[in-house]
Amino acid sequence: MSGWTSLAGPPSRPRRFGRRLGFLLLLLPLIVGVIGAPPNVQSVHGDELSAARARQAQLKKDVAAQRARIAQLAAIQASLSADIHDTAVQLRGVNADLAQVKKKISALATRIDGVQGTYDDLVTQL
Repeated sequence: MSGWTSLAGPPSRPRRFGRRLGFLLLLLPLIVGVIGAPPNVQSVHGDELSAARARQAQLKKDVAAQRARIAQLAAIQASLSADIHDTAVQLRGVNADLAQVKKKISALATRIDGVQGTYDDLVTQL
């Protein structure tokens, strides 16, 4: 017989066992993967991804709008602070003027009393 001829007949027992063992070893990761996988895993689809991107873009717009409103409020607050300062300065000026006016009134009242006294003397002389 030459080296390439085969004998007719069933394969030997160790060869059958080796094939079955190899096949089982190849299927083992597949079976373990199916059994070990969580049953309710949600897969991400294109619609969900685009919706998440849209939500992210909307959040960025909202944050930008809020920052703009904060900047606007800060500008208004600075303006109001300056107006309050100006008003306080004016009030101090009014109070100072009021004190001067009171002094003038009191001086005028003294002068009026003097004129009234002189007038009364003149009336009594007539």
